[in-house]
Amino acid sequence: MGTAIIKEKIKLKKKSNDIYRFTIQSNLKDLASGALPVILGLITQSSVDIQIQGHIKAKAKGISKKIPIDFKETVKL
Repeated sequence: MGTAIIKEKIKLKKKSNDIYRFTIQSNLKDLASGALPVILGLITQSSVDIQIQGHIKAKAKGISKKIPIDFKETVKL
């Protein structure tokens, strides 16, 4: 549907299962092409499927690694 980036760096605690909140930034052109039908469909639906694919770049002690992400979940509205 489009490309999004995390606006700020997030520092994760070592060996933690905490939940982190963050803001993503996307190009308006990406949203207009794919998200408009989804947004209009939300008016009549009680849940929405959210899917995230891509990678997260993690860094520790000067060594970086890309971790693949493929996540899908149904969220009730």
